[in-house]
Amino acid sequence: MDTNGEKKSNELAKSPERIFVSVLAFDVVGSTQHIAKLDPDDAQEFLDECYLYLKTVIEQAGGFLANYNGDGGIAVFGWPQSMENHADQACVAAWNIQARSEKYIRGPDNKGVRFRVGVHSGLVGMRRFRLEGGSKLDTVGGTVHISAALEKDAPQGGILISSITRALCRATLDVERVKPLPVLEAIEATAFRILSEPKPSKNEVAVKSVSGKIFGRKDEQKKIHGALTNIREYAYGGLALIGEPGIGKSRLAVAAIDSAEKLGIQTFMVYASAQERTTAFATIRSLLRIMTRQSESEFPSEKSPRLEGLDQRSRYIVERVLSDIEANGLGVDQYTDRQIMSALVEACVSLIGGNPTLIVVEEFHLIDEESRQCLFDLTDTAREKSVLILLTSRPERLEALSRKSVEPLYLNRLSGESIKAMATELSRDSILNKGALDTIVQRAEGSPFVLEQIIRNLDITDHDALHRLPYGVESLIHARINRLPDHTKVIVQGLSILGEGVSEDVAMRILGEPLVEFQRSLHQLTEEAFLKQVRDGIIRFNHAMIAEACETTVPRKVKRQLHQDAIIAIEEEARNLDQQYERLAFHAEGAGKIEGALAYLWRAALVARRSSASGSLLLLFERALGYIEEIGATADEQYIDFVLLLCTPLLHRGELALMNDHLPKAIELAQRIDRQDKACNVMCQLGSLYWFNGNYREGVPLMRDAHDKSLALGSLPLRIASQIMHALMLYAVAEFDRALDLISELSEILDGDLAQAQLGGAAVPSVMVRSFRGWFLLEVAEYSAGLDYANEALEMARAYSDPYGEVFALNSSGVLNIAFGNLEKAEDCMMQALHIAKKNSYDTIHPHLIGHLASILSRLGRPEQAVELAEEWLASPLRNRTGKLELFYFQAGYGEALVSAGDDGAGRIMIDRAVDQARDMESPTLLMQGLSVRSRCSALSETREIDIVARDKEDMTQLTARYGIHPWM
Repeated sequence: MDTNGEKKSNELAKSPERIFVSVLAFDVVGSTQHIAKLDPDDAQEFLDECYLYLKTVIEQAGGFLANYNGDGGIAVFGWPQSMENHADQACVAAWNIQARSEKYIRGPDNKGVRFRVGVHSGLVGMRRFRLEGGSKLDTVGGTVHISAALEKDAPQGGILISSITRALCRATLDVERVKPLPVLEAIEATAFRILSEPKPSKNEVAVKSVSGKIFGRKDEQKKIHGALTNIREYAYGGLALIGEPGIGKSRLAVAAIDSAEKLGIQTFMVYASAQERTTAFATIRSLLRIMTRQSESEFPSEKSPRLEGLDQRSRYIVERVLSDIEANGLGVDQYTDRQIMSALVEACVSLIGGNPTLIVVEEFHLIDEESRQCLFDLTDTAREKSVLILLTSRPERLEALSRKSVEPLYLNRLSGESIKAMATELSRDSILNKGALDTIVQRAEGSPFVLEQIIRNLDITDHDALHRLPYGVESLIHARINRLPDHTKVIVQGLSILGEGVSEDVAMRILGEPLVEFQRSLHQLTEEAFLKQVRDGIIRFNHAMIAEACETTVPRKVKRQLHQDAIIAIEEEARNLDQQYERLAFHAEGAGKIEGALAYLWRAALVARRSSASGSLLLLFERALGYIEEIGATADEQYIDFVLLLCTPLLHRGELALMNDHLPKAIELAQRIDRQDKACNVMCQLGSLYWFNGNYREGVPLMRDAHDKSLALGSLPLRIASQIMHALMLYAVAEFDRALDLISELSEILDGDLAQAQLGGAAVPSVMVRSFRGWFLLEVAEYSAGLDYANEALEMARAYSDPYGEVFALNSSGVLNIAFGNLEKAEDCMMQALHIAKKNSYDTIHPHLIGHLASILSRLGRPEQAVELAEEWLASPLRNRTGKLELFYFQAGYGEALVSAGDDGAGRIMIDRAVDQARDMESPTLLMQGLSVRSRCSALSETREIDIVARDKEDMTQLTARYGIHPWM
């Protein structure tokens, strides 16, 4: 039947084949001397005799003479008979070539013929091409060249093998290390000379199909079962199974599901995917869809009564995040990442419905940042909801798993007895003899996955099978792949290129397979444990290492075509490309289209920004940098766009250091390509960074230039952004008149129809302008007028649903109330601001607010509460997510709290740091407030130093006289 599927299968089958093998390179020593004086016919006869001798020895050892040219050539072990122990076979053949030569082959001068031999194991490409007179098989790749280099360096009559080949051999080898070879140093390998005949052992073995029984994990199973049995009393919301690949994490997770179902606990299982690691909320979206038992095209709120209890905002967020229809600008960009996460967690809790529940998340190390935070939020509340979240993860995400609500469970390699018991169970009728059992146990090295690959490779009809098995895990899997029928082999290779979590429909279309044949192959691949049982139309490999090994067998040309076909299929099939851009970027890169990959990442970044997904946005940027570097100068403008897109979310998160290099570079590039609008925009962002980091003297000329550019460009958004930052810089260096003029001018502009315009900023500009105007007036003791502006800003922020602006307005109102002495009102303002900042992940401003709160609480007679609040922040990861300005206020407030609580020494040290920091930042404004706090605390201290008090008062008097600053703190 001539179908499209057969055509594509044949194309892949005829392509250059990639396979893990051992390559033996050989050369006749002194062949020129042997034949120099011979008649050409006699020389040909001698070389033919060498050829027949080598071919016989190589084939007797199970190898294939792939190439012979004159007096040397290449032999391959492990192809086409992939079940053979290719490393052992190659070493045996190498020894026999040398050991038998003097007996079976003599030179024309009757002298014995000697050879040089080199052996190396690795991935090669096998290709056949046509020449005149027929076709020729060619072996290509670094493995071939390395084996040839070993042969050239071998002594006369000697054999050199690489350390990689040696590691793959199960035979006993008598070897000595030789001098380092540059060709091996490049792959971090060494060379050995074989000194005596390899001594392989032979064991009879027969096997049966693999069992799902778990061995050697009694303690781990007991821990999981105990957590499920006492799910209401379990001390944690999450349990993390942590271990290296193939150690058995997934086996335990499946066993946990079985236990939960027997206990009447509802279960949900979701997989993270490498192709969705930067697709915001991808894993939590999958979990919610599984929970609602719906197709991807349905909104949960339309089908699940349990979501009816969510408020209007939460339901809207959940619908948009789960929507299978593109957002078209109607996304959730008006909400912060914390608001979105809270809504999704609320939806999970609602769907759980108070029932004891197990949620299993496989491959946690691949999860997107936003889903990770959602799951952690869920673990924080899981215990009271009778929920256990079971995570499986590789050790590289240990830092991300360090949560009080998650108990780690580390999986070590299985003991020899456990692996032996597992091998016995997996063998037919337990007839493995002790020698075979010991060999398998040794080779598995405590890994259940490796053991299963060994068992699945054993041929029950061949009693010598164990002796000939390859040793590397990748080589074991390659051997299994090559035992598959050609059509099924093509399918599994193609699936490995398409990536984890591809749908049946998309895979079938990309691979060009008819439905019946495709499903037949999937069934066989599932039976052979290449794939997991296909659920919900999604195909997943049984283990990441299987997918990786399959992928290495596919030639580059075929990979690129499959990736290109995948792009076409996904773009035509997906109703919502918002959730596919990362996968499309993966395929574009695989297709060799780096510009296309960058374009998809840009679209993914826009989706992440629209979803307030700053964690995923940062990962996308880091990935995009690699593409931009590879593309070169033509990607400069895209680099600028990424920097601009990323800056505000990172400033909110307190990731200030990351932008120190990127912002100046972006300004330089924007000016080089004459994009003055983008240069001005980036200058405003750099001004924000300078503001948080206290670089005010540099910030004043920078923002003056940006302000001038904005006026020349006639852009209102750029004018507002630059003028606000210019005013802030002037305020910091105590040029209050100029700062107030600029900010007052904006107050007049941002009125009427423009009052609630956001104009692309982090907050509504009119709110920010009035907040800052109140703040500026504070410094010159115009408290009443300043409070009016701050309260007006607060009303506007709430009316316009502007949480970021509301934090600034509350902060301004709070400090003005401190100046008035209205401490209870000031406390209320700061508490509200801190609550909103925490809820919305405005991490940078936390210490600023906590510092003011610490001062307020101390003056209200509750310094212990203030110290506890400050030290809680110091103990959190957020302590590294802020700038010098915020730390100044924190140190001043925390120091005052310590002094008020009786810890005079520590408190004075902290306040001194605040004063020193204000001097370092060259800010008279901050210095006045730092000195005022130190003066206040000196009055409370029993050990105050009179000279310091006098000097501080003199400094404050001079600051007031020179700048007109008044000490309100």
